[in-house]
Amino acid sequence: MSTTSSLVQKTRPYLALLLTTAGLVVFLGAVGTVSYLLGFTGYLPLVAAFIPLAAATAIGLTMRRSWRVTGFRRIETRRPGAATAMVLVAALPIAVIVSSNGVDAPGVGILAFAGLAILVGFVEESIFRGILLRLFSARAPWVGVVATSVGFAVAHSAAALSPEQSITESLATIVFAFFFGVIACTLVRMTGSIWPAIALHVAFDFSGFVLVPRSAEVTDLVSVAVAAVLAVVLVLVARRHG
Repeated sequence: MSTTSSLVQKTRPYLALLLTTAGLVVFLGAVGTVSYLLGFTGYLPLVAAFIPLAAATAIGLTMRRSWRVTGFRRIETRRPGAATAMVLVAALPIAVIVSSNGVDAPGVGILAFAGLAILVGFVEESIFRGILLRLFSARAPWVGVVATSVGFAVAHSAAALSPEQSITESLATIVFAFFFGVIACTLVRMTGSIWPAIALHVAFDFSGFVLVPRSAEVTDLVSVAVAAVLAVVLVLVARRHG
């Protein structure tokens, strides 16, 4: 009996990660497909998917009274390396800004995109860097970082189902998502809070929503390269500070 119980405890985080990731892929893929068939293009499918996801996440955290344990708490700026990490991650949205040709959205559109970025950042960070990362807390520190980052990347494979994206763009999205996952997880571990990860997520997505890239291919390449370097640097900083 104890062996069975131990096995359940060991596999529980992986099972939760698998089911959550699979559920998100199916849900986002279904919403994307239905939206395409109905003629909805652009960011409308994203809005249709993330409004109910945000509502469900908020209701779930409230009913379980788990906002704080999920990471919604004060940023521990005095932690070794915390301030350094928060400064370093600014390189990600800055890379998007530098590789763009400026803003292409009206005033109302900017507000709408800001709202969408907040929805996406809140949902994805709460699920992957809040709920799922916490399930791996009893294991070696980097097991949860790698596992949830892989899950985060797989969840973004739903983009491959979009007829508006090429295979190259979809692969770039998936690879970037993995490195972003490592960055966000490390940020949460170093600051003791999920807020910096949400802020980074919102800033990056908002920049991508409102800015016109000089070249989609170049922007994707720059984003992946910067994310990869930043992920390595943050991991080294985190290891240095224990």
